[in-house]
Amino acid sequence: MKLTKITATQDTIVLTLSGAEQGAKLWVREQAPIISAEPARQLALIAGEVCGAGEVCVPRYDGARDRLTSRFTVWSADGRQQAEGVCYVTDFAADAHAWSYPYPQAPSKKGTHVHGPDAKALGVCHATMNVNLCELFSAAPAGDTFPYEYNGNTFFLRKAVAESYDKTIMAYYQDKTNLSLILLASPKLFGADNNPLLNSLVLHPGYNPEGFISAFNMESEDGIAYYGAFLDYLAARYMRADAQFGRITGFIISNEVDAQWNWGNAGEMPVEQYVKEYTGALRLAWQAAQKYWSEGRAYISLTHYFNLAAEPARPLAYYKGRDVLEHLNQYALADGNFGWNVAYHPYCESFYAPDFWNDRSATFDFTTPRITFKNIEVLPAYLAQEHLRYRGQPRRIIFSEQGFNTWDAHSEEIGFAAYCLAYKKIEKQPSIEAFMYHAYADNKFEFGLN
Repeated sequence: MKLTKITATQDTIVLTLSGAEQGAKLWVREQAPIISAEPARQLALIAGEVCGAGEVCVPRYDGARDRLTSRFTVWSADGRQQAEGVCYVTDFAADAHAWSYPYPQAPSKKGTHVHGPDAKALGVCHATMNVNLCELFSAAPAGDTFPYEYNGNTFFLRKAVAESYDKTIMAYYQDKTNLSLILLASPKLFGADNNPLLNSLVLHPGYNPEGFISAFNMESEDGIAYYGAFLDYLAARYMRADAQFGRITGFIISNEVDAQWNWGNAGEMPVEQYVKEYTGALRLAWQAAQKYWSEGRAYISLTHYFNLAAEPARPLAYYKGRDVLEHLNQYALADGNFGWNVAYHPYCESFYAPDFWNDRSATFDFTTPRITFKNIEVLPAYLAQEHLRYRGQPRRIIFSEQGFNTWDAHSEEIGFAAYCLAYKKIEKQPSIEAFMYHAYADNKFEFGLN
C-alpha cells in the first residue's frame, strides 16, 4: 500500500493510494508539520474507507483549522501497517485556490529595488522587498496592534507596519512590477525591536545572535503557528485577484541559506538537518501561496557558492549550494514533491571586483566552486536535469540580489560593461526570469560596497 499523492480541494483532503482494496477500512493520522527529533503531536485520527478510485477523503477543515499544511499518514484498520509514500499535500484541485488568474508576463527581465519615476524611466519590471515577521507581529495586543485569525488562533499585527507594507506594495503594483517578498525572522534588524517574548516564540531554538537573521522555527508548534500566520496574512492580502492592496507574485524564504550562520541562523547544524527543516518552511510557503493563487510561487535563496562553502572550515555553519539543492530535492521527493524555485545571487568571485570574466573559480561544469555571471549558464543546465525537474519542467530562476562594486572611475566603467554583458547572457536563458540589480543606490553600511 502506497500513498502516491495528496490533493487539496475546497472542502476535502483526498489521499490517493495504490495497492489498497476498494472498501478497505483505514485510519488517517494527522500530525502537526513540525520537524524535530521529538515526534509530532497527533492532531486527529480519522476513520476512512477506500473508494473505487483508490482514494480516501477527509474533511479539509476541523472547525476553523485548515488541514492544508498537516502531515498525513495512512494506516491499516488494525494499525499494524503504515502506507509508504508522500505525507503532505502535493496537489491543488481547481477549486482549492481562492483566485486563479494568469501570472503577469513582464516585457523584460530588468529589475532593481525601486519604484516610482526612476523605475519607470529605467523600465524596471521586477523587484524584491524585505518583510520581517519580528517587525510585523507583536507577541501580545497593544494600542497599535490589530488581531488576525489563523487556524483558530488569534495573532496581533502592528498597524503602522502593515500600513507601510500596503503603501509600498501598492506602489510596486502601480508600476506594473512583479514583486517577490523576502520573508525574514530577524530579531534586531529590518524594523524589529528585539522583543524577548516574541523572539522565544518565532526564532529558531538554535539561533545564535551572531546571525543577522534567524531560520524560521520549524521545531515547535508555536513557531509554525506564527510562521503560518505570517504566510497566510501576506498571501491572502497581496495575492488577491483585485489587487486591492497591491500584488506580490511569490515568497523568497530567508536569505542565502547556504550561508545560514549569517542569513538564516539555526546555530551549528549538519546540512542534512538544516535543509530538512528548511524544506518544511519552503513547502509551507508554497502551500500558502497556492491556497490563495494558482500561480503563487516560493523560492529558495542561495549565494554564488556551489561546490564550495563560504567558510569551508565551518561545515556546520556554511554549506555548499549544490548540497543544499540536492538535499532539498531529496526531502521534497520523499515527502511529496512541490513547486520550489530558485532565487540565486551570482555575485562576482570577489564582491569588490566587477570584472566577472576574470573569475577563476567559475568553471563551465557541474563541479564549479562558484556560479557567477561568468558561468551563469551552468545553473539553468544543472536545474534542467531530470531528477530536479518539477512535472517535467525545469525549476524557475530569478536573480534576486547581485551587483558590481565601484572603487574608482575606472572600475565604474568596468561595472557598466559588466552589467551589459551579464544582461545579454541572461537574455539567452529562458528559465532565468528576472535580473534584479543590487543595489539601486549605495548603502554606506553595506560592508563597504558601492
